[in-house]
Amino acid sequence: MGETYVGRSQERTKSSTRPSKKKTREAPPPPKSLSETKKRLRSTLRLLNKPNLPSNQKVELERQVKALEILKTQFESGNDERTNAKKYHKVKFFDRQKVLRKIKKLEKSFKESENDDSKENELHKLFVKLNYTLFYPNTDKYIALYPTVEITDAERKEAIMEKQKEILESIEDAMNKGTLPKDSRQKSTEERGTLRKDAKRKRREALALYANKTAGVTSDGHNQPESDAESEDDFFESDPKKPKGSNEESDDSSDDSSD
Repeated sequence: MGETYVGRSQERTKSSTRPSKKKTREAPPPPKSLSETKKRLRSTLRLLNKPNLPSNQKVELERQVKALEILKTQFESGNDERTNAKKYHKVKFFDRQKVLRKIKKLEKSFKESENDDSKENELHKLFVKLNYTLFYPNTDKYIALYPTVEITDAERKEAIMEKQKEILESIEDAMNKGTLPKDSRQKSTEERGTLRKDAKRKRREALALYANKTAGVTSDGHNQPESDAESEDDFFESDPKKPKGSNEESDDSSDDSSD
């Protein structure tokens, strides 16, 4: 009996000296919706406001809060884009048709008379405007090229025109760099969709850069409120599907993305 007791005692002693396996705490998956992001942000802020937090835990929570705020901005931006795309769909469409008619008329005049620099410059500006209607950033309210309502407030009108000028210049710069086509009529809807997706991916990766590096919250570039085809998160935005009954010209310039 004594030997048995000693043997069991030694066995217990050996087992107690074995290194314990500590479970590593895995970071929670990134939020997949705006509501989930807000909920986790509130929870993290409550933890951060607790008194006597260890300094290392406080730093970690502060980083999580910043990361969640970035993700929250991403989801809210996606909501704004879909709202603006739907709201300004018709205005963009009518602007595009006016630009296409002007391009067609100007190109016809080239055939009837000798080309000159002024006409070439005018045609270039029209192609910039065409891309303006196709790739306008849906993060902002659309500023019509040919408004039907006159803005009476001079200061407000000046600010709006200045913003429109900046966007037109950005689009022209993208055309000069080859990011956007010089003549969008020569691009299929699939090719234009690829351009939008590439630009969207680059901007989304930039927005998620900080979130990827924070503890507890990561963004892999896919936790968006909608799919790639539905959520536009790039600077040069798409236009929704063309309305029914549009003519052949609209088919050439209409968008394939439903924001």
